[in-house]
Amino acid sequence: MDFDTFMAKYQITIQVGFISIPPNHDTLRKILVAVESNNQANRLPGLEDELNPTVLDPARVEVFLKKLPILNPETLASLEV
Repeated sequence: MDFDTFMAKYQITIQVGFISIPPNHDTLRKILVAVESNNQANRLPGLEDELNPTVLDPARVEVFLKKLPILNPETLASLEV
């Protein structure tokens, strides 16, 4: 199952900062764009991104999201908020 189909099937909306990304076409790209926008707003002069807890590593976010479809349904159900 591809990422967009998975997100739509489970109706997973991702929140990045103040931006909500509902499941639809090109969801992963939209999430990564929101991550970069959020990061730009949260960067502090003189503080490396790795030390700033409000700056997300886009590569790690992408890996995390791409692994969601391989979780079993019981684990997915436990993630409901």
